[in-house]
Amino acid sequence: MKQKIYIQTKDEERMVAYHSHPDDSTPAVAGGTVIMMIHDFPGNTSSYDKLFDDLSENLVKRGFHTLSFDFAGCGESEGQEKNFSLEKACVDFRN
Repeated sequence: MKQKIYIQTKDEERMVAYHSHPDDSTPAVAGGTVIMMIHDFPGNTSSYDKLFDDLSENLVKRGFHTLSFDFAGCGESEGQEKNFSLEKACVDFRN
């Protein structure tokens, strides 16, 4: 199951994220492990055709949770691309 969620940054911008998780019929063999998938810059979670979707689907079938998101200023997230920096991305990632 894939669910769209929002993550608030310290700069009050909303990052768009997708949480995929096994349904109740999938054994929790992975112990609730969450695998985070992040994009490079410039880019976003849909920059790789269906790579993130296909990878997430395969991991969920094996009992993992996945979380992919667009950094602020990228893809569906709020903010301006011109304000993107590696330092800001690291702060947003830690939150």
